[in-house]
Amino acid sequence: MIYSFNKTELGYFLKIEGDLDLYSSYNLKEDVKKAYLSAPDDLKIDLSGLNYIDSAGIGFLIDIKKTSIQNGKKCEIQNIPADILRMFRSIRVDTILQI
Repeated sequence: MIYSFNKTELGYFLKIEGDLDLYSSYNLKEDVKKAYLSAPDDLKIDLSGLNYIDSAGIGFLIDIKKTSIQNGKKCEIQNIPADILRMFRSIRVDTILQI
């Protein structure tokens, strides 16, 4: 997995490429939450380059969405590949992530 996490004047932008699984989501969660919690702001997550996601990766998305809401900020998940969006819908994660 490759990711970029940047702060702009419009908030944070996270782009994830590759596989978001148990191993990669742990490191990503630590890096993103540490930076995000130091200065909460709106967050946009771009999944256009995501190839695979497992339950740990879904857990990461739910956790960061929940953290944003708790801090009174928006978290928007964008550009979800069609096959992953179908999976999200089939297990009803789309309702939790509000996509």
